Amino acid sequence: MVFLGPAPTHVDAEQKYPKGEIGYDNAGNEYIYLPGVSSCAARDAVVFDEDYATTRLAPDEVGPVAIATAAVDATTKFGWFGRKGVFAVNSDTVAADAILFIDTGAGRVDDASVAGDTIIGLYSMTTDTYSGAANITKCYANYPQVTNNNGLST
Repeated sequence: MVFLGPAPTHVDAEQKYPKGEIGYDNAGNEYIYLPGVSSCAARDAVVFDEDYATTRLAPDEVGPVAIATAAVDATTKFGWFGRKGVFAVNSDTVAADAILFIDTGAGRVDDASVAGDTIIGLYSMTTDTYSGAANITKCYANYPQVTNNNGLST
């Protein structure tokens, strides 16, 4: 376990912690140390696998979800991704207090219902705000994950 201070937004050009290392900030938010992925921007949602390889969130993904705290934009870089607590997430237009789904834009979330693409454990706390070229939504994460299952038993 690592104490990250007030803002764990640094990006490492070389791996400084084991993949999957857990860290906490001053507010008690929990982070996981992961390798980057092409085109990953700050506040992008990613999915990671059992080897901690990351993929920007896109329709039909499966696995645990985390939120990039910085632009960890290449597989040769490493950084901290939020997984429990309050985080800003890149989004489409989102209402407050909404269940979130995978958006068609890579790395983004939306409150428009998509069968099989519900993000379990990630909820909007506010409506989205527009910042620069992106909408951003304040969310609460509780170890979010996607299953690509429409909720029906098989």
